[in-house]
Amino acid sequence: MQIAFDASQSRSQLGAKLAEHIARSVEPEACTMARTAGHEVLFTPPHHSDLQSIELVWAIAKGEVGRQYTTDTTFADVKHRLDQAFDRLSGGEMAGCIRKAHSVLEQLAKHISITDALQSDTEDDESSGCESSDEH
Repeated sequence: MQIAFDASQSRSQLGAKLAEHIARSVEPEACTMARTAGHEVLFTPPHHSDLQSIELVWAIAKGEVGRQYTTDTTFADVKHRLDQAFDRLSGGEMAGCIRKAHSVLEQLAKHISITDALQSDTEDDESSGCESSDEH
């Protein structure tokens, strides 16, 4: 596949053009593998980490590790503490993270539904509005 470019473009311009092409045309390998195995990959909207329960699990683990920090903490200490934090996570805590993400998703779906209904009502009002006439 050829990507059209101008030889006078700078390296950063060419890099931006390549990044745009990749984002538009190249599927991530994990998605290809999932599709090949008969799965559908869905993505959450950007900037909505609260819709991903794993983010809540990470927050719990990172919080526990962060509270143990001292000025003498090493990377090895952090790794060990992180492993321990994940080992201590209970099934109940993980289920709670899933319930929380599901609750946020339901709230978002309700908001979208209300917004769509309002937009539909506004469009209906605009299309069925009375036309004014100066001929009375």
